[in-house]
Amino acid sequence: MVNADTQEDPQSLRGYLDVVERDYPTEFLRIREPVHSHFDVTSIIFELECAGRSPVVVFERVENRAMPLVTNVAANRKLLAACMGSRSPLWRLPFESGVRDTFPVSLWTRQPGMTPCWGAKTSI
Repeated sequence: MVNADTQEDPQSLRGYLDVVERDYPTEFLRIREPVHSHFDVTSIIFELECAGRSPVVVFERVENRAMPLVTNVAANRKLLAACMGSRSPLWRLPFESGVRDTFPVSLWTRQPGMTPCWGAKTSI
């Protein structure tokens, strides 16, 4: 599903941020003041959580970083459902049907003395 205004996919990060900022402005917080990456970011998110809020937060000026920092993107179920094209509070259902890329499951049997290695090809 592509947004006609921006031609962005709402399931991409840029598309998601666009949808949240435009359609849910109270759930989007842009911080333009400089912040320190070690303590400021975490403390701001913690204070928002204590206040019962879970907005998507964009820190535009993070100390010693050239790019903005985006956080809290998956903290709000209403926003996750919206990016899947649903306004349902039952976000799990649109999420399950909205997953586009799936990967086949590989099964393997553990042999005595073997340590699991992720990504290893084994036959059953």
